[in-house]
Amino acid sequence: MAGTADRAVTAAVTLRRGELRRVEFGGGVTAAVVVQSDAVSAVLPTAVVVPVVAAAPRAGFPAAVELLVADRRWWALPTRLTVTTAAALKQPVGPVDAGRMARLDAALRLVLELP
Repeated sequence: MAGTADRAVTAAVTLRRGELRRVEFGGGVTAAVVVQSDAVSAVLPTAVVVPVVAAAPRAGFPAAVELLVADRRWWALPTRLTVTTAAALKQPVGPVDAGRMARLDAALRLVLELP
């Protein structure tokens, strides 16, 4: 029963919207911001995340949002919005402040053509 096991993993990993976490993507570890609601995180074994990079993207990179988390500069790349398993999300790095989360939300609306 894979569904039951997946729900058990989700229960063990408490995800919070706006939290920057280490994440395993394709064998490597990077970081990503959780962008799905806390209510959805509580019931699904997956997470919608925006990957981040530590190096500034090239000039003109569409919709990149600068973040400052745990005294470190990161750039969120909303054009790379993805879904991963909750189990792939590892230790939290820290929360994204409300102002920068609002900018990330605005960038996601732009990328997804949402009102």
